[in-house]
Formats: sequence, structure tokens, C-alpha cells
Amino acid sequence: MVATVDANAGVDNTLRFKFNNDDYVAADSPSLVNSFTGFSGDTYTIRDWWNANYQNRRQLTVDQAPVDYVVLLHYDGSTSPTANAVYNSSLSTIPGDDFRIVYNDTEIDRHIGSFTSSSIDIWFKVQAAIGAGGDNTSYKLYYGYAGAASPPADTNNVYGSGHMLIAHFDNSSANGADGKTPSTESGTTYTTGVRVEGATYFDNDADNLSYAAADLLGSTTPDTGTIEFWFDPDWNWQTDTTTRYLFDATNGNVRFRIMKRNNGTLRFALDNSASTNYNLDSAALWNDSNQHHIAVSWNWTINTMHIFLDGVEEASSPRTTTGSCGTYNANPRIGTRNTNARSSMGSFDEFKTFNFAKTTASEISYYNPEPGVATGNEQNF
Repeated sequence: MVATVDANAGVDNTLRFKFNNDDYVAADSPSLVNSFTGFSGDTYTIRDWWNANYQNRRQLTVDQAPVDYVVLLHYDGSTSPTANAVYNSSLSTIPGDDFRIVYNDTEIDRHIGSFTSSSIDIWFKVQAAIGAGGDNTSYKLYYGYAGAASPPADTNNVYGSGHMLIAHFDNSSANGADGKTPSTESGTTYTTGVRVEGATYFDNDADNLSYAAADLLGSTTPDTGTIEFWFDPDWNWQTDTTTRYLFDATNGNVRFRIMKRNNGTLRFALDNSASTNYNLDSAALWNDSNQHHIAVSWNWTINTMHIFLDGVEEASSPRTTTGSCGTYNANPRIGTRNTNARSSMGSFDEFKTFNFAKTTASEISYYNPEPGVATGNEQNF
């Protein structure tokens, strides 16, 4: 390795270098690699540092995951380091603005869902597929820069172009990733243990969680789209004989519903008028009361509908109706029928909607087990 000494070499008893336009530091540390002999004959090693303005970094280890899967870096009072310690490490005017995710020395977009002394959530996209049983240690968390500019935080680069509502339900909040808020939220409570951190729980027919159709579907007349979520029921998917509404955007007699039927199957009902309608039904659901992933998509332009269960296409069909879609409810509901009936009786997590139809299993945001992100020891510049 050939390195040229920077003009600032030695000002703090270390040697700084420029190599391939990147900043390097020479110091006696077991974490550094690539030894060389200095002017005095002492042996030094050098390491890369993405940006010398940032005082601290930690290595992140991401578990097995497909490319483009969105993972969560989370800190709270029980993690190491704690959320309080991480929060106090931020030096930027807006806490968290100086927290950057870097992959192979390239900064990537991230979405901070929460940055407080008690809970920190940082979401980012997996940049390269990680095979079963493997992990990737090429991710770094940099922080500690008071003059940090606005971070790259385009949610399209995190959750994908065309996303509408991204509701994680973490930190007892139903707000979406882009600041979208529920039009109504009453009766629901928050729980944990579904997928990632928090979840929202329905235990009564009067529970109401709704969003404006413009935020959730793009409009009241969505010609194409995708809805996906995790759901953890209080009942058995196959043997429960009560009809349960998981999503309802029905407007009068024009239906737009995802429901577990009383015969243990899933129905996706989508009408374009009160008299022309179509039902897409699954086979028998799982014979358990565990959490599962459900996704549906539709495209009125080519008249198709799809159901995906746990990331596998369960049912698809050309529609028998033609033309444009109907006009649906201005405030679609999650978890209950829009007439305060037939509650889902269970917990939702990672509720996501998109303004295009996902038509293949590889497009669905499903992966099991959920990939984890581990934090390494702090390194200082």
C-alpha cells in the first residue's frame, strides 16, 4: 500500500494519510490492518475511515436476508449500547442527523422512525443478498459530527418507489414513515412480540384504525396497488368459525375487503360497482394461531388479482369484470369492518401499501426468520 502523509500528520500524536482520496489514520491498535514502517522505524498500521468529520463508528452485522429487504437497527434501555448512550452520542443540532449508515464506504439512505433517549429505530435496506446461515459485516454506523448536513433519508430509497403507507406500529404509534397519520384511532392498544418491535392490537368490534384513502391507497379510486401485513390472531386460522375483517375500504355496496371467512379461508373482495364484483378465495388457511404474512394485489388495467400467504402465491385470477375500479371508502379501516363489526381480534405489524401491483412472490416483503442487526464496539477516530 502506498500512502501520502497528510499535512495534518502528527497534530494529535497519530499519523493521517490520504489514500485513493479516502482518509486513513495510523495508530497502534489491534483493529487496524496493513502494517507499514514509519519514518522513525516504528511499525504502524492503517485503517479506512469513511469521513474524518465523524468521531465515532460501530460495525453492524446483518443476518441472512434477501437484497432490498428493509431491516431495523434498534436501541432501547435493554440493548447494548442503550438508547440513552446512543442518543447522547449525537452531536448534530437535530439529534440523530449525524447518524449515518455506510456500506462498503458508501453512505446509504436510512429512515429514523424514532430517536429519543429511550428508543431509537433506524431502518435501512439490505444492499446485497445474505445467504442462509450467513451474515454481512460491511455495514457501519457513523456518528459524532456537530456540523453534519441533512442526511440522505429518501424513503423511496429505503422502502421502495411507489410505497404509500409504511406503518411499523413501534413506540405506541400508528404514524406512517412519511409522517402520515391515522384519520381515526380509537380503542386499539399496542403490544410487542409480533414481528419487529411494536404492533397494534384489536380486541373489540368498536376498535377503529383508519387512514385517509389518499395516504393509504393513493386515492378512493386506486386502479392498481398492493397491501401487505403481518397478523397474529387470538384464534385458529382454520378452525375459527367467525368471519374476521382484516381490511375494509367498502363504500356502500361497492366492496374492497380482506377477510378471514367462517370456513377458514381468506377472501379478497374487490368490486367496481354494486352489481359487478369479484371474490378471490384462498384454500384452507393454517391450522394454528400463529402470526402469518398476508399480501394482496390488484390491477384493474389488466383485470388481475393476487393473494400471497407467507410469501407464496396462493391464488390469482383474471377478473370477470372489466373497466376501471369502483369508488371506495374515503377512510379505509384496518382490523375491523367499516360498520364497527367483526373485529379481527389480533395484532397487526408492518402494515405496508404500494401504488402498484406486486405480482410475483419475490416482490413481497416476506422473510422468515426476521433478519437481525447487531452492533459492535465503538471505535473512535
